[in-house]
Amino acid sequence: MPYKILALIAAGLVLLMLATMHPRYDVLLRIVVSGVAIWGAFVAVGEGRTLWAVALGLLAVVFNPFYVFPIGATAWAALSVVGATVLVASSTRVGALLDEADAQA
Repeated sequence: MPYKILALIAAGLVLLMLATMHPRYDVLLRIVVSGVAIWGAFVAVGEGRTLWAVALGLLAVVFNPFYVFPIGATAWAALSVVGATVLVASSTRVGALLDEADAQA
């Protein structure tokens, strides 16, 4: 359950940043999104969900706070939409096995 909540919050932050395009929040957004994506990839590996682990790992690389890829604003907007979509979709799949185990305990 915690991953689901954080993934949805991170997706909301991505869409909020896309709407406002305020550069002050760019580094914070990158830290949050890459951190949530790394955590999700780790959980996905533990659950044997290789495709989700790869997708979230790529998302963490794209949104990493240490190196900003030199691409235009339009491309960043498209990547933001894709990133938010991956986070929302992963919130329903990654961590589901952990939730089932918690419910049975």
